[in-house]
Order: sequence, then structure tokens, then C-alpha cells
Amino acid sequence: VLRHLVRCEAALTDLCDDLQNRMRRNNLRIYQVPEESEKRDMAGFVKQLIKTTLQLPPEINIHIERAHRSLGLKPDNTAPPRSIIVRFQDYTVKEEVLRQAWTQKQVQFQGKLIYFDQDYSPEVQRKRARVRGFIKQLKEKGIRAGCRFPAQLRVTLETGVKTFPTLVEALRTLGHSGAGE
Repeated sequence: VLRHLVRCEAALTDLCDDLQNRMRRNNLRIYQVPEESEKRDMAGFVKQLIKTTLQLPPEINIHIERAHRSLGLKPDNTAPPRSIIVRFQDYTVKEEVLRQAWTQKQVQFQGKLIYFDQDYSPEVQRKRARVRGFIKQLKEKGIRAGCRFPAQLRVTLETGVKTFPTLVEALRTLGHSGAGE
């Protein structure tokens, strides 16, 4: 009975995480925008920020359903600012904004670099953080690596591109080839 309940709990947890990520498909996160920059109109501020910092086609119609800072206490001056979560009415507009931000690579606001990324559930964010640390180590060794959804390591080797569903499998495989040490 206990084994059955544990399996059911794991299945429900996976289902909830999947539903959370599906609900966030129209969302975008913007990192490193200083606190209080938005004054009282976050949606208007974000719309203006996107138009002034990204080189988007003029015909693109940015409709923002809502925008707000991530939950949590306002950080002190030494901590990084909370991210801004933006929900677009149209998924294709969100994808165009994100694609342009990634194409430009260095997007600046008030002389500081800001970053655009997908909005993932907290569980996926934790998994991706672990993969990012591994990617950083690989890049320091000159190995091209990236992260696929949800948190799969993608490595470009001489033999081709290899995707690993878990870091354990990546360590096992890359350790044998000498790339992961």
C-alpha cells in the first residue's frame, strides 16, 4: 500500500509540475531590472522597456495581460533585484520578444545588462540550476553545452550532439570519454 501511495504521489507531483509549466507558456522573466524602475505601472513600463531595448519589427503588437515582480521581500541594496514576470496575451509575441533578446545577447537598461528567459515552475528552475553549474564546468573546458527543457543536458561532441536526460547519465558517459572530469 505504501509503495502504491508513493508512486501515486510522484505521479501527481509530476502532473502538477507539468500543468504549472503549461500555464506559464505565455510568461517571460526579465532579470536584473532595478527595483522601483517601474514606478506604478508595471505593464506600461515593461511594454516601453521592450520597445526601447529590443529591435523588434514595428508591426509587432505587444499586448501584455499582466506584469509583476516575483514574489518575495524587496531585496536590500546588496542583493540582486527580483525578476519581472510578464504574461503576454499572444504566445507568438512572447516567443518573438524572447528570440530577439537572445539574438541581441547584450540587452541594456540604464547602463546595466538585463536578461530575458522563459518562466518555469520552481521545481524546473531548481533542476535547471543544477544543470547550469555542470554546463559552466564544461564550457570552461571548451566543450559546447546547453540545457533543453525541462532540465536535460545537451552536449556537442566530436561524434555529434548528445542529450542526457539526467546528470548522472551525463557524468557516466562524459567521464568515460574524459570530457566530464
